[in-house]
Amino acid sequence: MKRVQGVIFTPDECDFFLQFLQKLPFESGQAFSPTKGWYDDNEFNKRKESLVDLDDWVDPLKCTARDFWTKKMSHWVKGFNQQVKLLQYETGDFLKQHLDSGNTEILQKRNWSLMVQLSDESEYTGGDFTVGDYIMPKQKGFCCLFNGGSVLHEVTPVTSGKRISFITWFEESDLTFL
Repeated sequence: MKRVQGVIFTPDECDFFLQFLQKLPFESGQAFSPTKGWYDDNEFNKRKESLVDLDDWVDPLKCTARDFWTKKMSHWVKGFNQQVKLLQYETGDFLKQHLDSGNTEILQKRNWSLMVQLSDESEYTGGDFTVGDYIMPKQKGFCCLFNGGSVLHEVTPVTSGKRISFITWFEESDLTFL
C-alpha cells in the first residue's frame, strides 16, 4: 500500500479553516454501492458531511482556499480538482470499511484519498481512521494521502465527543510524489 503522511497544518490553521470552510450545514452522509447506488444506510455509514467550496475568497489570506491548500500541499499534489468535504462524526457515528472508487463518473476519478485531521485528539474518543492495518494518528493537522480506490479504510465508532476532518480525492495524474 502506498501512502504519504505527516503534520502539514498547524492547529491554528485547522481552526481557521473550520471557521472559513464550513458555509453549509452538516447533513447526513451517503455511501455508494454498485448495486444500490448512492444511499443512506445507518448500518454502514452514520456521519454528517458538508461540501466545501475552495474557490471562496478568504480575506485574511488574501487568496482563495484552493490557492492556499494547493501551495501548502504542493509536495504531494498539483491541485484540488474534485469535491471537498468536511466530515463530522459524533458519539455513535462511524463509517465501515469501504473503497472510494467505483463505477460512477465521480467515483472513477477517486484513485487517491486525502484525509486531514481537524479535531484535536482531546475532543473525542474512538473514531479511529484506519487505512488497511494502519491507524492514522489523531494529531490535529495530520494528513494522510493514500490509494483509497484500492485499499479498504474506515472510521471506527466515536465513543464520545466530536471528530471533524477534511477529505478530498485525486486521480494518480494529480500527484507529485509518485
